[in-house]
Amino acid sequence: MAGSTPSLGRGGAGRRIRLEIVNRTGSGLPARAVLLRAAGLALAGVRTRRPLLLTLICVGARRMAGLNGRFHGCDEPTDVLSFPLGEVDEDTGRLVVGEVVVCRPVAEREARRRGLAAADELLLYALHGWLHLAGYDDHRDADRRRMRAAERRILRKLGREAQARSCPDR
Repeated sequence: MAGSTPSLGRGGAGRRIRLEIVNRTGSGLPARAVLLRAAGLALAGVRTRRPLLLTLICVGARRMAGLNGRFHGCDEPTDVLSFPLGEVDEDTGRLVVGEVVVCRPVAEREARRRGLAAADELLLYALHGWLHLAGYDDHRDADRRRMRAAERRILRKLGREAQARSCPDR
């Protein structure tokens, strides 16, 4: 059943992270431990002593097209959207870094094309979103190359060498 699953732990950089996962598709996502480690590695450069709070939301094509239309003026589904917040939750003291929304149907289509499991493609999308929250950009060629290199480096640290090699340059 789709729902919210909080995951507490330390990310890949030893950060205290609370990762809330909302799966609106009812299908499998990467293991929480892998997502948590990927988030920690992606956000290692965020300078704060506060514990971090992130939300990962997995949606279908219709919902993603609606969000993409609302925030980017394109009524087509996209792979991932990031919504930086950067505010402190006064009740918990956590830095609410932001939300990342990933699209399962886009991931399934792209995973088939690349010969990967959909969960692996969703991991890449989540990682990409978290890098955006950490300040990476991919609008200019040089920035895109830097972001892709970070994605590959983190995938390798997660033990996903084959996925890192097949990571698209988009």
